[in-house]
Amino acid sequence: MTVLLNVILPVILVAGVAALAQRYVKLDLRTTSRAAFYLFAPALVFDSLANSTIGGAEFGQIAIALIAITLFLWVFGELFGRLLRLKGPTLSAFLLSILLINAGNLGLPIVLFAFGQEGLARGTAYFAVSAAISAR
Repeated sequence: MTVLLNVILPVILVAGVAALAQRYVKLDLRTTSRAAFYLFAPALVFDSLANSTIGGAEFGQIAIALIAITLFLWVFGELFGRLLRLKGPTLSAFLLSILLINAGNLGLPIVLFAFGQEGLARGTAYFAVSAAISAR
């Protein structure tokens, strides 16, 4: 029950308040998205990593594993896309759907729910690396 109150309920409340605000106030979604991407996500990553017990070696292992998985999926996506005879924008959309992971918005609260603070620290490291990869 505490997990429901401490993890799931805050996520639902924030989403609910945002939905109500959009309905009645008509938020500028572009500005809100930019603030989340350029301000709030980096602040979350910085705070989580600064207060975590993850060492540089473990962070490096997470980064290497994520880069290896991404490269494998890229090669797999290219081969499968060619097998399906995808070209141009369709192939690009296919590859983007395979390679880009939404590990932050939904992933981090679920990691916190499932694995606690130690899991959140590792999930945040994963999110930081995946965000760096997708920024390229």
